[in-house]
Amino acid sequence: MAQRQIRSRKADNYTWGVEIECFLPKRKVRSLNIRVGLYHHGFPLPAPFPQGWTAERDASLRTSRRGYVAMEIVSPVLAGAAGIAQVKEVVRILNELEAVVNPSCGFHCHIGANSVVGNKFSDIAEWAAKLLYQTAMHETALYASTGTHRRENGSYTRSIKRC
Repeated sequence: MAQRQIRSRKADNYTWGVEIECFLPKRKVRSLNIRVGLYHHGFPLPAPFPQGWTAERDASLRTSRRGYVAMEIVSPVLAGAAGIAQVKEVVRILNELEAVVNPSCGFHCHIGANSVVGNKFSDIAEWAAKLLYQTAMHETALYASTGTHRRENGSYTRSIKRC
């Protein structure tokens, strides 16, 4: 039976971006001439990566594995099904390049608030308040989805309920 796809036209207009923290083998980094920029000042990734993606350093990434380069792969602003296709393509490329992750790695998704609720401050504030409330109500489940207590008890995250 074919899977039915449910798509929202409104969701196609949302803007978002991702950060993928990983380690690439040095030999692959050299062969593709990948340059890793400073934090928030990434260098463009060469082909076969899609245009607009960058690589930057992230001090939270740690490994004892020799021969690997830590990096955060950062997307351009994405939207809709085309954006999802780009993320899938980048993950495919990273797998092909033998990228690895460990518990210091993460995946971050940033949402363009204006694309969701408009640019009126009160609408953005209301949306952010609802998002924080929903996150607080379900934070244990969100942390559980990582399969580890490390994120829940980590130094980069704290309970919203205890703020």
